[in-house]
Amino acid sequence: MVRRLLPLLAVALLGCSNKLTGSLDVGGKTFTPTSCSNMQRIGQSGVELSDEGGRRVRIIERADGGADVFWFTSSSGKGTKFGDCATLTIRPQNSSVNKVTNVMGKAKVDCHKGDDEVSGTVTFENCH
Repeated sequence: MVRRLLPLLAVALLGCSNKLTGSLDVGGKTFTPTSCSNMQRIGQSGVELSDEGGRRVRIIERADGGADVFWFTSSSGKGTKFGDCATLTIRPQNSSVNKVTNVMGKAKVDCHKGDDEVSGTVTFENCH
């Protein structure tokens, strides 16, 4: 019985894995996301992208069609707000866990604040 369930479990887990393409330039260094989260869990429409080092870029959809961008270092609980400097296309997928629906979409970022910069394009799927 267990042998029959293992392939089904593997397919289910692979279907829920984040799918990310693209990267961002953050201060002249490449930020390549390895995971993503739906910001519905904090009551926002948007996505948070994380890399292996624990750095994060949060992109929150605005009511006027723009998107606010925030940068978090691996050691910071408070992010740097770049403001409305991205376009975000985000839509729900069919799957959800604990009442949080997976999302997919694309973010185009072009942010400048003083000497700091975040820019690039990332597409994402299965962000929970």
